[in-house]
Amino acid sequence: YIVDAGSREPLIGANLNVLNQPYGAATNLDGYYVIVGLPPGLHEIRVSYQGYKPADFNLVVNEFDEIYQDFELEASPLVLEEVVVTTERETQELQKMEVYTGEVRLNKAMMKMTPMLIESDVLRSFLYVPGVLPSNDFSSDLNVRGSSGSENLIMLDGVEVYNPNHMGGVFSSFIPSTVKHADLQRSSYGAEHGGRLGAVMNIVTKEGNRREFSTDITLGLLSSSLLLEGPAGGLGSWMLAGRRTYLDLASKAFTDTEIPYHFTDFQARGNLDLSQDDRLSFTGYYGDDVFDLGSIKFSYGNRAVTGNWRHIHNSALFSKLICSYTRYFSSFDFGGDEMLREENALNDVTLRALTEYHWRDKVYLEGGIVLKEVKTFYDFWYATRHEVSMDMAMSEFSTYLRLTWKPTYRWIIEPGLRLASYRTEKMLEFENNRYYLRLEPRLGAKYFLTDRLRAKAAWGFYNQGLIKATRDGMFYSAVWTTLDSTAAPASAYHYALGFEFDVDESTFLEIEGYFKEMAKLREMKIGELADEYNYTAQDMFHFGDGNAFGVDLALQRTRGRWTGQAGYSISWAYRQFDELHDGDPYYTAWDKRHNLQLLSSFRTSYQEKPRRWPLVKWGIFKYNETDINLTVQSSSGPRYNKPGMAYLIESGASRGSELFHTWNNYNGSRLDPYLRIDLAYAWIHNKPNSSFQMKMGVLNILNLPNYWSITFDESVNPPEENKTKGAPLMPSFELNWRF
Repeated sequence: YIVDAGSREPLIGANLNVLNQPYGAATNLDGYYVIVGLPPGLHEIRVSYQGYKPADFNLVVNEFDEIYQDFELEASPLVLEEVVVTTERETQELQKMEVYTGEVRLNKAMMKMTPMLIESDVLRSFLYVPGVLPSNDFSSDLNVRGSSGSENLIMLDGVEVYNPNHMGGVFSSFIPSTVKHADLQRSSYGAEHGGRLGAVMNIVTKEGNRREFSTDITLGLLSSSLLLEGPAGGLGSWMLAGRRTYLDLASKAFTDTEIPYHFTDFQARGNLDLSQDDRLSFTGYYGDDVFDLGSIKFSYGNRAVTGNWRHIHNSALFSKLICSYTRYFSSFDFGGDEMLREENALNDVTLRALTEYHWRDKVYLEGGIVLKEVKTFYDFWYATRHEVSMDMAMSEFSTYLRLTWKPTYRWIIEPGLRLASYRTEKMLEFENNRYYLRLEPRLGAKYFLTDRLRAKAAWGFYNQGLIKATRDGMFYSAVWTTLDSTAAPASAYHYALGFEFDVDESTFLEIEGYFKEMAKLREMKIGELADEYNYTAQDMFHFGDGNAFGVDLALQRTRGRWTGQAGYSISWAYRQFDELHDGDPYYTAWDKRHNLQLLSSFRTSYQEKPRRWPLVKWGIFKYNETDINLTVQSSSGPRYNKPGMAYLIESGASRGSELFHTWNNYNGSRLDPYLRIDLAYAWIHNKPNSSFQMKMGVLNILNLPNYWSITFDESVNPPEENKTKGAPLMPSFELNWRF
């Protein structure tokens, strides 16, 4: 393993090179590395990781030796808080070791660099990646390369999280101080992932400090969090974290009107070293949103727990067994039994077993088995009538194999194959034999045209049996259902082609084109349900197809006082349903033709001797570093449906009294272009074993309206427009202590 010297926290993506020889490796998500085929003799090894001092070690290898060697890296005080845009290891080195199509990895530095809407947020950090589009200023829901947020797979320490948002998307469910690593695979990912048509996001939490007790406290405008971590008697480590918004408490204390809303998060992780080769870890998550206005109530939340057993068989063979349970629920009550009530729940039990094998220095194999059982429940009451009831179950058995092969120094080839079987019942039930068998081939390749220029391509087939039905502004805003005997899994083909170019040692350019072809997509039927009680998927949904394609361009600079990223994407996203909009193809709501992102940071000063905060004499406000962050987002305006020709009813008693409009060319119009510029300034005080940071910022310094939705009053002609604005000019503020 490669670990932090201070806390012994495993470092994900640390780089290890054997100097003057063509051998090297990078650590996986567990901080584990393997170098195979190293010849006998004395070798000098260099270990590096962003934000840490590079270290050189001497290693003696004898013939037939199998060596277990941990390396410790010390955090560099000069760059510990340096705000850079980079992967967990040097970007260029990473690109030379993997096919890496559509993947973006974030470290803590990039998360700190992105602007705070209200507080730092891991999901919002990905909004500055080309090909990733937000739903609006207030949502952390990600629409990635033409796929909606409901088509993304989001995992926390190996367990799926089905609704990772609070407050309608203003906050994500992940406490920022607990996150150690996050990566996003935008499309064309390998065979190790399945069950989704869109992107894959993998979030790994901190294991906890193995050397000493430590604390992390964050105070924001609307919420605060506390993290505690420490060693477990020399046998492992633990981490506990909690967060709560105080919108309800603050409104009650300082105003005459209480806002009856709050959310809470709790996360826990424990690690136990059974031996040098065996480690157990456990992760738990609890999250709740509650709004209670008496006659109007809603609540929703997530519960998740996972257990992970890691075993090293030998220096080349590594395996993991992961057991997880997750539950999502939502409840909406508008006036109780006499009005409207809706309840939805999802239970997921999953068992994963995977193995990594390194054969020589040119072949890497990963294989695994996944067993999953998902149950969903949906009930709807109108007045006293229980109008809709849907209890559905799905079980999935998947097995996969992925190969990474380097036949020559110019080629990296990654073929993969995933076999997935979806059954329309629980895992241990066999009352019916309806199942869907899907063979999902994957292929990726990279070719080194020169030492600095590389070409890459990827292709894959994907399926999704679990569907989250969403209709903006409608009552059925988030309903999870599974496939059944009337509805096969949705499917998609992904294609990607791109180039990478190392401009210099600190500047990297990437261009990547993609195409997605999707089938059996679902849209909720609104106001079209038959007078029945037990509904099938065919009763509840329309089924159709979709296409998405575009080009993403990214330029990154990772070193120096000026660091940052510039990104541009051009994209198209279509849907076509025979029973909707006369069967004509239409643009999706998240189709935004042009998107430009700029993320820039400038370190203004670093002082060995701390200075004081100019306006306050308290010692707690001493600082020895300051940073300026500037972000710019510009895009085409959101799409909307514009009313067309007006007409009056010509029959019955209502003749001439009611005005109607035709609705043509669905989503054929756009709102005004979007432009938002944010600015933040950070004062940082670093000490050897502690730090303090105060970050102040201003969002939307131009105070542009940035409309993101529109409705129409059809009772007048022409219809009166009602536009919803984005985030106004507003301050952001955050304090963080680590000690």
